[in-house]
Amino acid sequence: MNILSLLGIRRRIYRQPTDLTSSAGISYAVMACDEALQLDELLIFIEQHLRANDEIVVQTDADKATPEVLNVIESHSAHITATGRIAVNMDFATAKNHLNSLCLKDYIFQLDADELPTENLINNLPDIIAANSDIDLFKIARNNIFDNADGSVSTQTSWPDYQGRLYRRSDGIAWQRPLHEKIRGYERYTYLPADTALCIIHRKNRMQDLNKWADWLGKK
Repeated sequence: MNILSLLGIRRRIYRQPTDLTSSAGISYAVMACDEALQLDELLIFIEQHLRANDEIVVQTDADKATPEVLNVIESHSAHITATGRIAVNMDFATAKNHLNSLCLKDYIFQLDADELPTENLINNLPDIIAANSDIDLFKIARNNIFDNADGSVSTQTSWPDYQGRLYRRSDGIAWQRPLHEKIRGYERYTYLPADTALCIIHRKNRMQDLNKWADWLGKK
């Protein structure tokens, strides 16, 4: 017997969007720490595509959010519905669940400040939801791009690195595990096509990542 059936999880074939437009609202839920420039770029991009029934929610790490990040949030306050603060302490599941609790719309699209959806993805989100209204969770491909210390750029080989980032707002759907957190509690899910035009772009600085891990390990 399929283990997914035992868990009550049912995968559905992704249906291509039609000319239907979903009336379901989307909460763009953003986690931020010290990525001021990336956060500003992300918020500008979302605002350009925000519909009347959508919202932007931003949450910061209470211990690590920089003044520059807080200034960016303030500069976008006219477009942000709610803000939150939480001490993450490497427990990303708890932080993301707190972010979920601030959201009020039908679906949540969770993004980190150093991520950016493609133009094609954000334009098609309403139609994707409308064409797949029975789906609780959409897994979206993520393209990881690293800025190396020597100035070169490399793409992670884990493509399509699927992430469960677009999901129905529900008390039963929540993040689990402090590190390498996974979303649980959904029933029906599907994968969006593994297409670089329909993905989340994740731009990282490799040296900064290594320094963050070293700092965390030094505190244990």
